[in-house]
Amino acid sequence: MTAATPHRLCQAIMDGAVTPAELDDYLRLHLTDTGATLPTVPTDWLPPAVPFPPSAAQSRQFLACLAPTLWLAGVWLARVARPDTAQRDSECHLFELYSRSLSLAEPLAAPARHLRAGLIELGLPDSLEEGLGSALIPAADFVWGMPALQLALLHRPRHFLPELLGFTRAHYELEGHWWQAVMPSALTGWVQLRQAGQTVERALIHRAIATCTAQTQADFQPRLAQGYALYRAAFSGLVEGAIGWMQSVSSPRQVVRDLVAARQAHAIGYHGRVRLGGRSLDEWMRTSTDPDDWLDKLKDSPWSDTACPQGSRLLRAMQFGGPMFGVFSTTEQQQWQRWMQSDETTIDWPTPPTSQSSLPPPGAVLRQRSDAITSGTPTARRLYHALLQVDTPLAVPRAADRVVQRTLRRGQWLARLSRQPRLPRPYAAGSLRHFIDATHRQELDRHRPLVAAPGISRDFCRFALLQLAPAILVDGAWLIGVAGHDGRLDGVRQSLLQIYADEIGNGQAEWNHPNVYRRLLDSLALSLPPIDSEAFVADRRFIAAAFDLPVYLLSMGWLAGRYFPELMGLNLAIELSGLGATYLRAIDVLAHYGMDTTLFRLHLSIDNPASGHTALARNALESFMAQQERQLGQPALTGLWQRVIRGHDSLNAASLSLVAGLALHYLPERLGHGRRADRIC
Repeated sequence: MTAATPHRLCQAIMDGAVTPAELDDYLRLHLTDTGATLPTVPTDWLPPAVPFPPSAAQSRQFLACLAPTLWLAGVWLARVARPDTAQRDSECHLFELYSRSLSLAEPLAAPARHLRAGLIELGLPDSLEEGLGSALIPAADFVWGMPALQLALLHRPRHFLPELLGFTRAHYELEGHWWQAVMPSALTGWVQLRQAGQTVERALIHRAIATCTAQTQADFQPRLAQGYALYRAAFSGLVEGAIGWMQSVSSPRQVVRDLVAARQAHAIGYHGRVRLGGRSLDEWMRTSTDPDDWLDKLKDSPWSDTACPQGSRLLRAMQFGGPMFGVFSTTEQQQWQRWMQSDETTIDWPTPPTSQSSLPPPGAVLRQRSDAITSGTPTARRLYHALLQVDTPLAVPRAADRVVQRTLRRGQWLARLSRQPRLPRPYAAGSLRHFIDATHRQELDRHRPLVAAPGISRDFCRFALLQLAPAILVDGAWLIGVAGHDGRLDGVRQSLLQIYADEIGNGQAEWNHPNVYRRLLDSLALSLPPIDSEAFVADRRFIAAAFDLPVYLLSMGWLAGRYFPELMGLNLAIELSGLGATYLRAIDVLAHYGMDTTLFRLHLSIDNPASGHTALARNALESFMAQQERQLGQPALTGLWQRVIRGHDSLNAASLSLVAGLALHYLPERLGHGRRADRIC
């Protein structure tokens, strides 16, 4: 395995082939300037100036260097607001910044959308996945150093929160007018949107810093300053390297060299009859990974016609019917023509700036991930606590995967015995809508308004609310993994992320569902420790079964990339589950005893199947199935839909132990003897 260059580290992060410890080492390697200072007030700063007005070709090359960093703008904020942190003001402000970068409320106005449209217009890749393998984006360290930092912070927000705050402040204080001078006209819309939101976004990051609970730590300010300095140094190093690259890659020779280098490994074996300098082209490519060794010979061979490039044998071979048809695009063929017409034979390679040359020590490699829980089978309490320490899918304990698989299997078994409605088979968009409407109507018809005292006492009601706390205090946890690496949202993730944003309060701490629930518990004198503390899971007022459902939701959320079809089914089941009789009955009972009904009324409204979470869940599922049909074809949908059904059926299996536990405590009360719930609370 080779050393982890920034380019390779970015690919490893995308592939999940890097450990949290390695990301920590990478970040610490860059955070070594203990003398960093932080301006006390908002201060604009400027990256290095572009030394001359770039031509269209130079501007495109310059942008090609900046593109990976621009794709990832704000992505490091995607997982700051996790189930255990989204209740806090600082994380709420950071999530609002992330939401603004995506324009969740108005996706068509998202800066990222305009950025990608401009990149496509210029013929450049518009996503991280495409860019990592593109010959148009240099694999140089100075290009990928900044993206590697952005992705590393995405995966380590818990451990590097002060640095992340400083990093974010520097991002939003970069002088907006600088972009006008360096961006081509295709990016005008993006520049304007970026500048339009700058005032609000700067205010949000300063409020996030001001309200951050980590300020009580003695090293908070120095770490904040290091994050600020890191962004400025990394971005300035990127610009310096891009300027040098722009000046060199306008060279026709370098463009052709990059085009060939990207395809050379797959071309060997097809060019045995092409002779260059007494050797076949296949021999040249087998013995030399750098096309520089033979490009001049190709230019001097009968295959090239420098006087009339369009008529050369090489370009004719790229036309329809030729042996290289489809290998090079029309734009790339024009680059070949430019190269033939040029008299250039050498390249002055730019030296990457020293400010961006900080890589892991020689020999550092990417290893297999370690496990957060290394021995035994953890209890649900222990696994709940472990999952709340997680800030990246790279650190999810293997026990969480076992929980998901076990729950999915149980769901299948229980579904055979249950009389509850099940998703229709086979899949059809129309039948899905009919299923949702029929289920909702059935639940509404099942409700009978409370006209007398409920069958449960106030003490048992209080006890039951306490047992729901481990699950409700991580409301939305099953969607924590929706935010991807580059913030690029299709219709599926757009809908799911809108649901997640609602669950955690849309950047408003007072709207956060766990905070609403805590207010209910506080009104009942049921105070609880912080949910991510050992004291919370050790609280003996909770029955053991209270942790089974939230452990499944947390596990599914962090493992969303592995179980995405199942997640889609689970999400629909969750949003549809309480509508009608369940929530209406809960509201009646709580109101009878004078308890706060806000949370249940909130879910009853925002989960509605017309325009709320159930509708979003349905839209996401329909978009997902249509997307998969286009990519995989109709025959593949049967197996895929079966996975969705498994996810939908798993909610009952995950909830079963809690329902049974509550029933066991309710039965003595119903019979008028045995222990009382208030003694446990």
